[in-house]
Amino acid sequence: MRFLRSLSFAALLALPACVATPQPNPPLLDPDRLASGTTRGSFNDLVGGVGAIDPPEATLRITPLDATRDPVLVTPRADGSFEVALEWGRHRLQPQLDGARGPIVDITLDAGLVVLAPRPACLRAPLEQGLPDTPIGATGEASVELANDCAGEVLIEQALLRGPSRFEVLDAPARIAPGAVASVRVRFAPDADRIEEEVLRLDVREGALEQRFVTLFGAGTR
Repeated sequence: MRFLRSLSFAALLALPACVATPQPNPPLLDPDRLASGTTRGSFNDLVGGVGAIDPPEATLRITPLDATRDPVLVTPRADGSFEVALEWGRHRLQPQLDGARGPIVDITLDAGLVVLAPRPACLRAPLEQGLPDTPIGATGEASVELANDCAGEVLIEQALLRGPSRFEVLDAPARIAPGAVASVRVRFAPDADRIEEEVLRLDVREGALEQRFVTLFGAGTR
């Protein structure tokens, strides 16, 4: 009996240990290390100082918010610095590494640089919304939740995609009462086994007209 107990204990020790797969830490972009560089016509250099992107192996995705041009993918130097020429306007910056998505930073770039804060601040909306992995030829859906913490009603005048893409806006609320939560429903219809991204623009009014942006992303699968 003692032999069996010893054998069972030895068998347990021989079993492979269950080790959780470590999840990569999201890469970071330090907005305090961003600056405006040389101006050439309606283009300006966006300069990231040493340590702007951590780790430097990440890729910086820059999406123009005022145009339908393709995003720019920036590979930083070994010290995390970078320099890229961008057309004047608003841009969305996000570092990405091996499927991990870092925090989003929105900027306005012209002869200077302004890091944008969301307005109206009392309307809570996500900066990005993932959609479920979806087989090619099928569709997936998700809801972008908007919460109105403002004192008054918020009007949603438009919910538009930045440009043609594999995403579609199905419906959006016209107004959100104070203290209420409403949703914009979106659909994803992939045509390839890759990650797709697009930006949803919300024209909202709580007093003055403002715009909010939500990055949509999803993966097509076979």
